[in-house]
Amino acid sequence: MNKTFAFSLAIVWGLVVGMAHRAVAQAPGTAPCASCAKPDGCPYTEAKATVNRLTERRVPTCESETRKLWKPEIKEVQGSKWVDVDVCREIEEEVPCTKLVPVTVTDPATGCTRTEYQPQTYVEKVRHLVIQIIPVKKEYHYRVLTFRSEEIDVPKTEPVFECAPPETVTTKVPSPEPAPCGPTQAPGEHK
Repeated sequence: MNKTFAFSLAIVWGLVVGMAHRAVAQAPGTAPCASCAKPDGCPYTEAKATVNRLTERRVPTCESETRKLWKPEIKEVQGSKWVDVDVCREIEEEVPCTKLVPVTVTDPATGCTRTEYQPQTYVEKVRHLVIQIIPVKKEYHYRVLTFRSEEIDVPKTEPVFECAPPETVTTKVPSPEPAPCGPTQAPGEHK
């Protein structure tokens, strides 16, 4: 019953304020004007008026309702993932090589000696880098934003309409005297 009374009071109050507002300040063209109905509307004058604005505030009732609230939480998460890593190692290999070795040769026909270079194969140990890509398991920690639902009881509220403290405003009001419709001419008078 209390809600019904408050709601009815709010409707009645809204109608009263609306009618009072229309009586104090009417929009151009809505007030009764002279019979000529000028296109620019009736003449208005500015006037100071003291008014009480309608304000609404919410008042808690005895009832409550359950609402779901989403609360943010930051969780620390541990995990692992496989990452490709470049690794290198130095190896030593035996590589067959060829070199020219000077050899003294005697010509059987002439008996002269000469130096010739003959290829000779040998094994040389060579060191070089070998680069490999291997998967490595990497542990990591990161933060994840999650939301947790929580149900809370919230008191219900209802609107209460009140008059605000009086304030002085400048408004438009129709002039007390209707404006003339234009120059009147006597019959038979010409300009």
